Amino acid sequence: QDVAQIVIPENIAPDIGNFETEINNDGTITIEATVTDQTGGIETVKAEWGGGLIGQNSATLDRQSGNTYETTIGPFDWGRSINPTVNAVDSTGKNTRNPLDQINLPINRAPNIGKVTTKRNDDRSITITAIVEDTTGDVESVKAKWGGGLVGGNSATLNREDTNTYQTTIGPFDWGRSIDPTVSATDSPGKTNNQDVAQIDIEENIPPEILSQTIKVNDDRTITLTATVEDTTGGVKSVKAKRGGGIGGIGQASDKVDRESGKNKRTTMGRVGGGETMNTTHNAL
Repeated sequence: QDVAQIVIPENIAPDIGNFETEINNDGTITIEATVTDQTGGIETVKAEWGGGLIGQNSATLDRQSGNTYETTIGPFDWGRSINPTVNAVDSTGKNTRNPLDQINLPINRAPNIGKVTTKRNDDRSITITAIVEDTTGDVESVKAKWGGGLVGGNSATLNREDTNTYQTTIGPFDWGRSIDPTVSATDSPGKTNNQDVAQIDIEENIPPEILSQTIKVNDDRTITLTATVEDTTGGVKSVKAKRGGGIGGIGQASDKVDRESGKNKRTTMGRVGGGETMNTTHNAL
């Protein structure tokens, strides 16, 4: 008994359907394509560019899931135009080439320096925070420069805190000094943008202020001195009670005042003879 004729279909080349391209910040291009084959099965899918249909450059699109294939090519110079072709080959060697639309990489632009804030700290250091973004290249470095122009003086690297936030602390600086920092951002291709920061003034150092003082003569002829001292600029280093000769007098004695609590300073000066009058001067240094 004859069996009905069986016709083997002609082999059909792969079909390249939808495709997408994306330019990445590092100058690479991601190509995604949908490729199907009804008869032979997909053997390879490649992107070719830079030399016509037999392009001198090629990259394999790897299968992601289902009929989706993807690869990333480059990086390319900013401002360059690329004309890639997707070439799909089935298991019998039959292929389909599909030219993609021309891809134009934008001209490289220097990083954009957005909001810059400064904070003057109690130790006379300055914290600088900057928002830096780059759409055509990765941010390579962000620096603060001061005291000698853009090519001189001092510099410090702003460390990346999160996606676009960079921060550093510079100093400490001398009392009464003015600082004019510049934030400088450089991208991976080497393009740099500079932004001046408003002048930061470190105030003049003000001597400590003696707010109040009390003296108590004790039964054992010692004297207890209590003083309240504060300093708004440098911090109190020492407090002393001096006696016998004036502030600069020869042979005067000095008693260190120990900190009791808060701003209060207290010392007990040495015992003197009965009936003696003691002249005390209190200096905050």
